Amino acid sequence: MGTQGERVERVRAIARWVAERVDCDVNLADRAALLAKADLLTEMVGEFPELQGVMGGYYARHDGEDEYVAQAIADQYLVRRDETETVSNLISEVLQIADRMETLVGIWGIGLRPTGDKDPFALRRHALSVIKSFQLLGAMFARDKVGLRLKLDDLIEYALTVFPAGVLAGNVGVEHAAKAAGIDVTVPFHPGRGDATDAETDAASFSVLEPVADGFRNWMKKDYVVTAEELLLDRAQLMGLTAPEMTCLIGGMRVIGTNHGGTTHGVFTDRVGALTTDFFTGLTDMAYKWVPKGTNLYALTDRKTGAVKWTATRADLVFGSNSILRAYAEVYAQDDNRETFVCDFVSAWVKVMEADRFDLRG
Repeated sequence: MGTQGERVERVRAIARWVAERVDCDVNLADRAALLAKADLLTEMVGEFPELQGVMGGYYARHDGEDEYVAQAIADQYLVRRDETETVSNLISEVLQIADRMETLVGIWGIGLRPTGDKDPFALRRHALSVIKSFQLLGAMFARDKVGLRLKLDDLIEYALTVFPAGVLAGNVGVEHAAKAAGIDVTVPFHPGRGDATDAETDAASFSVLEPVADGFRNWMKKDYVVTAEELLLDRAQLMGLTAPEMTCLIGGMRVIGTNHGGTTHGVFTDRVGALTTDFFTGLTDMAYKWVPKGTNLYALTDRKTGAVKWTATRADLVFGSNSILRAYAEVYAQDDNRETFVCDFVSAWVKVMEADRFDLRG
């Protein structure tokens, strides 16, 4: 999910959002979130990991940071069990909620969910901590006879937005991308086995299945005699996809930012991360000319100015050059087919996700 610096920025954003809803000093909450993980770079914490947070609090005080900020940094790893506990530092509660919610949404969103007997990222403990903070804040606002404006479902929705396009995986990512496009959709999910250990998995035996290309993520290991679009069609056939399903999946995966290595080839949109029909509108827009720039690379240039607008590969070009695939693309490019596109994408997505779930076909 990126670097520690990127994670800190996500926690800061959530902390500011939470602070506004609990009448907390937003600047102090932001400062606490910014400095919360700084002590991880010190030799002291490197030598004694159990002191993380504690040393951060000492360093903050030494550097003259606000006492509420220093205490919040020191408190961030506390496991609370005291039923009589009350809110002594609002900044601490905001930081703990922000830090744990970023972890919960992120880890869950990339598909690393806890199983019945395994929880390597302590997601259950994080969830209980968030619930405890909500209980404490609720009690505090009740004493002041003021309702708590912070709602858990709103918090989760906001936490989803702080992750960059393409980070969140699976159904969560698709639902988030659809919502970003203005369409609410629920992607069917049927949990399967997820508790196999490394010892129970013969990873080496899967090396023969390593792909040489993946047109759905616009990637080729190297140039082959077989073209990119032929390799894409072969993969689609192996997955049992129809031509409309393949077209729909390609268009959706391009705009939500799933390209291998984060490349922008075929990403014909300024709203990366939203499940829009922009791929198809860009593909069929006659204002642009496809100019070859290599064996498997094209530049979409403005016919009037010559300026490059997008780049693409043969796996993108085929949806404009092949008459049948272009017909499907033009259907999705229509202004009134945005919701249809999302529904078709979800249907094709679920088909692929459940392709090996023979237990669901009884």
